Amino acid sequence: MFTNRYVLFMIRKGLKLSVKNIFLPVLKTTF
Repeated sequence: MFTNRYVLFMIRKGLKLSVKNIFLPVLKTTF
């Protein structure tokens, strides 16, 4: 059984990872 809190936590974690994967290469190439 998944609780809403666990689902929200996983969504946030996934968003953070995707944001890092997208923005880190951009920042490295820009700066």
